Amino acid sequence: MRAPAEAGTYLLRFALVNEGVQWAAPSQAFAAQVNPAYSASFMQSTIHALLLGKSYTFAVTVTNTGSAPWTSTGASPINLSYHWHDQSGNTVRWDGERTPLVGDVAPGAAATLQMKLTAPATGGTYRLTIDMVREGVGWFSSLGGTVPMTVDVVVAPIHFAAQYSAALDRPPYVGETRTLPVTVTNTGNVPWGGPDTVNLGYHIHDALGKTVVWDGTRTPLGDVAVGASKIVQLTYTAPAAMG
Repeated sequence: MRAPAEAGTYLLRFALVNEGVQWAAPSQAFAAQVNPAYSASFMQSTIHALLLGKSYTFAVTVTNTGSAPWTSTGASPINLSYHWHDQSGNTVRWDGERTPLVGDVAPGAAATLQMKLTAPATGGTYRLTIDMVREGVGWFSSLGGTVPMTVDVVVAPIHFAAQYSAALDRPPYVGETRTLPVTVTNTGNVPWGGPDTVNLGYHIHDALGKTVVWDGTRTPLGDVAVGASKIVQLTYTAPAAMG
């Protein structure tokens, strides 16, 4: 007996057949559930606002709800991936980065994968669709039985911003080099530090607004999280003329 090609609930009846003559009366109907060979269910995750063009890693838990094991190797390996769509439903990116299985996943078993994800290069609100894909065959949502995970995500431009607090204890002498405690608060939406080096510098202008010093000495800030503050000792040199 061969199962139907499409997943769903069916009624199965048996009957004798006199080949070339007629079928006998069929048996009672038996309900039969046909499960897809490859299907998945997802544990819903929360993905906060992303920054445009940045790469991220998110934990996604997925369960094999099909009848066939998921293989991580071979001719048609199974991977986790995603699509990006804009608010009008237009596809921004169909083939997202692939996150491979850490090993084969048996029917009924679950796996938590560290999904690799890159945000769109233009700011806005997007629909992120997360699905499994059997390479060379198709996405699970097209094979029947799988409802992919969808999340509405805001993608924002990268914004560097800061607030400062400082007070001179006395006026400097002409040409004097001094240090000044400055409290710097990260009011942007990206952390400072790591591969993005952020320093504190200064400009000096005269009473008419003319620039006397533009590229003042740099003072390293190190790592500062979004919303965090740090007190640093800014080193500066006063102008060579009084004023």
